[in-house]
Amino acid sequence: MAISTTTTTPATPATTIKVQIRKEHGQWTIEAEDPVENKKRFQNVEEVFKEKRRARHQKKEPDHDPIVFNEGETLTFTCTPPLEFAIGAKKDDVVDAIPGTPDDPFGWNDLRTVEAGGSVSGDVMRSSGVKEQAFYKFHGWVMENGRRQDVDPDGYCGS
Repeated sequence: MAISTTTTTPATPATTIKVQIRKEHGQWTIEAEDPVENKKRFQNVEEVFKEKRRARHQKKEPDHDPIVFNEGETLTFTCTPPLEFAIGAKKDDVVDAIPGTPDDPFGWNDLRTVEAGGSVSGDVMRSSGVKEQAFYKFHGWVMENGRRQDVDPDGYCGS
C-alpha cells in the first residue's frame, strides 16, 4: 500500500508521527500508527493534495490516504511484529518530480536498516524543497521467515 506525504510550513510545536510497518490482509504495508489522527491531517490538506497531483500529471488515482507530515516533524518507524526491517523514502514517481528538490524528506539518500524490535526516526528537513516536492514514497523490506519482503507505501508532505 502506498502512502503520500506533503510539507508546507514548519510544525509548531514539533510533532512525532509514529509509523508502523505491519502485515494487513496478507500484504506488508506502512501506515500511521494513529489512522484517525492521520485522516484528520489529510482532510486539512486534501484539496491542495488533489490540486497538486492534477497539476503534476498524476499517473493514477490514489488508492489510500497518504501519511501526512510537515517540515520539522519527526517520523518514527517500527515493525509489528518486531522483525528486522529497512526503510527509506524517495520521490514518488506517480507525479512529475520538482527538479532540484531533495530525493527524500530526511536527507538519508539510502535505506536505514533496523534490528528486530528496534525503531528508526527521521526529521523532515525544513526550507529545503521538501514541501515543494511534497510527494514521496516510503520503501524498504521486512525480514520474514529468513526472506526479505518488500514494502512500498506513499507519503505526502502537506504543510
